[in-house]
Amino acid sequence: MPETQFVLYQNLEDKGNYLDNEIEGPYPCAWENTWLGQGFYYWYHHLIIGKWWGKQRYGEGNFVIFKIICTDLSKCWDLHSGPHQEVFLYWLEKMDNEGYLKHNTTVAQVIEFIKGEYDDFDYEGIRFLGVDSISRTAIQDMGMSRIKFEIPRDKRDKNKQRFKAYFDPTPPVQVCLFKHNSLGRTGYDVVFPDEYCADYRVEDFLI
Repeated sequence: MPETQFVLYQNLEDKGNYLDNEIEGPYPCAWENTWLGQGFYYWYHHLIIGKWWGKQRYGEGNFVIFKIICTDLSKCWDLHSGPHQEVFLYWLEKMDNEGYLKHNTTVAQVIEFIKGEYDDFDYEGIRFLGVDSISRTAIQDMGMSRIKFEIPRDKRDKNKQRFKAYFDPTPPVQVCLFKHNSLGRTGYDVVFPDEYCADYRVEDFLI
């Protein structure tokens, strides 16, 4: 079945003001080295990836996760799969032919080049997968799975590339929205930790 919506998760440091965050959010990424340039960054679909990043970025027990839903997928530049990858490759080749592509060119720089050259660039967000953005140790610590396709029969073969291949059922796919309400964004609700969620809030049970 064709995908009709994105369920996305954003991490914030827990400063005790999550109720204000639900009203004011979502928030753009303030890092200087954002992978795709300026925008609002989210983890796609898998809440467990958001928990991993929260622990990695802020430390255990020091983060909150908020959920949004996007329904206008026609305006997403999907670099994770499909023909949109061909568009990226076209512009990458164009950069190379014009001498702009260097050994240290980043994805964000390619995207900025495309935005400047392509007058019909009307996308409101990008979906992408950062390969190897999660270590094997983190996968094991979070209880996530990477399943091998083949198992070597001889210890001498364990380092062969074919035996390193695996299937990742929870890939760390991200979505970057260029604006606050891109892709028909709705909601900004706490989904972690449980005690902050609407169904668990103590004030709801006070008389």
